[in-house]
Amino acid sequence: FVVPPEETDSLGDKALVDWILKQEPDFLGISLYLWNSERSLFLAQKLKSLHPDLGIFVGGPEVNQDNPFVLNSSGFDYAVEGEAEHHFRNAM
Repeated sequence: FVVPPEETDSLGDKALVDWILKQEPDFLGISLYLWNSERSLFLAQKLKSLHPDLGIFVGGPEVNQDNPFVLNSSGFDYAVEGEAEHHFRNAM
């Protein structure tokens, strides 16, 4: 499931969570970068609390063994170091 940038850039956190849940995804992949990790992990936790069956993948440059901020977070089911698109596609 891909959230269009128009939504991520214009909606507040609650509205974005509501918008994502309205789409009824089975899985959500989140790319974590330095500039979006805190918000993205917060959104993942919120989504998981409201929809525990939603499979959430995180990947990107901030997912690595040297980043305890990400690895000690909750709200996602799978974390892939670096680019995760290939793994996400295979999991689908």
